Amino acid sequence: MAITLRGDVKVNRNVLLAAVAIIVVAIAGTAIYVMASPPKVKEIRLELQEFGYNGAKSGPTLTIKAGETYRLTLVNKGAIDHEFRLAKDKEAFLSDTKSAIAKLQSQGIKDVAGLEAASAFKESRRLTGIQAVKIGQEFDWDADVDVGETKTVELVINTPGTYWYVCGEPDGTFPLLHAHQGMVGQLVVQP
Repeated sequence: MAITLRGDVKVNRNVLLAAVAIIVVAIAGTAIYVMASPPKVKEIRLELQEFGYNGAKSGPTLTIKAGETYRLTLVNKGAIDHEFRLAKDKEAFLSDTKSAIAKLQSQGIKDVAGLEAASAFKESRRLTGIQAVKIGQEFDWDADVDVGETKTVELVINTPGTYWYVCGEPDGTFPLLHAHQGMVGQLVVQP
């Protein structure tokens, strides 16, 4: 049976149905491929050195989307160890850690090893930080990057807002942290 299309063009009904079926299958196949494909992970690279990122005193402003996964490559090009951690409020992080260090010093802590072993110091940094750095399958508070090391981690933040990435390492600047020397950068998380 033939179907007449626009005036005098005739198409066999079976041919028309086969063409429509092919188009439907192609669309469905494309949709399945797109849905089954893993989401593309966006890349961010930061070079860490005394006392900044990517050759500057502070770090570049990073803008990401809430809920998306970012692969963060951290390269320590400095002469001392560094770390990457996120803080909700830069000023609170700097103030709270400085106060915690002063208190620990008054209790006899005299060096970096004593400071890093003190649970009060670890707790003060957690209170102003966020656990968004994924190393392997686990989320952590920070990523330590030794001299000459390149470390790749994932970064996932679900809540939009403005955050700060900071170096909370005291090596070479004790009793201050590298962040107190300007090793900070802004991270904007868009909806």
